[in-house]
Amino acid sequence: MIEQRKSIAADGYNSRDTAVQRARRRLKKIVGELEIAKSLSHANIIEYLGGYETSHRICIVHELVDGHDLLQQILDYSKMDERTAAYVFEQLLHAVAYCHSQNVWHRDLKLENVLISTSQHVKLIDFGLSEKSAGRLKTVCGTPLYCAPELLFLNSNTRETGVEGGPADVWSAGVLLFALVTGCAPFDDSTFAALRQDVYRNQVKYPDSMSSSLQEFLRLIFVSDVRRRPSIPELLAHSWLRENVAAYHDEARGFLKGPRTASVISDAETVEESTTSYDEETPEDSSYRDLLYDETTGSFDDELYVSDDASSPVHHRKQKHPPTRTTSPSSSSMTHPASTLFDHLF
Repeated sequence: MIEQRKSIAADGYNSRDTAVQRARRRLKKIVGELEIAKSLSHANIIEYLGGYETSHRICIVHELVDGHDLLQQILDYSKMDERTAAYVFEQLLHAVAYCHSQNVWHRDLKLENVLISTSQHVKLIDFGLSEKSAGRLKTVCGTPLYCAPELLFLNSNTRETGVEGGPADVWSAGVLLFALVTGCAPFDDSTFAALRQDVYRNQVKYPDSMSSSLQEFLRLIFVSDVRRRPSIPELLAHSWLRENVAAYHDEARGFLKGPRTASVISDAETVEESTTSYDEETPEDSSYRDLLYDETTGSFDDELYVSDDASSPVHHRKQKHPPTRTTSPSSSSMTHPASTLFDHLF
């Protein structure tokens, strides 16, 4: 009985210790996001205004955008015409190119992370998975559907050499563009195993309604060999992009619906971790995940998104936590700046 009590006490201590370690790792990621957000200044990147802590969570405050994200755009209109998509995509490329010039790799480009205002102005958001590094990246993260093949097939051998952040972001941007124009995913993402197989075989099905010029543009992006994948300057110089952007300006027509205020505060909470190993992923697992490899534990942090419609990228809209809609914190909820808490814990 005494030994059993000792064992229970030890287990309880270990559980508390593990919880503290997880909380510290999650907070460290939030601090990293804040540092990157504060260092960036670009017309097509959301402006960081500050952060504060309530009794239950840490919040990041950004500029107000009178619009919505590109996923909501697809939900409202099913797809976007090529001229408007080219105009939106050009702005996104400029934002990503600026990030790369600052050695910042976004690593989670997707419809949900791009806001568009009622005046068709694009803002790149959410740097929670971003990394600032002048070298190659040796961790895996992002949303699987948007992940480049070099990330989907990263293993213990190739992880030593790492991957380049630039080409990986270009691939993700290509998936985003395909979804924006067609309203569906370029690859079968019904299961993680099916996605890997589709990406490996490069089985992209281009609809007949898509122009041959855009098909050529996307085929340049969807190349497994990173040495052959085009750079952002090369994409900006492509005829499909230049001609459609010029046509958009000439036509000068509006595409989006009326004003819709986006949340000024984004919840900076991170999700609970999973001890599931990447190498132990089962083909039957149909959960849609954001992957973040933790080198200290040898596991991934997972945020589960269960697909309502596996053929469409819009299933990411299902969230574990409702977005915070408060536009101005009350004096009672604002205890002290988030940096104060960060300084205490690190």
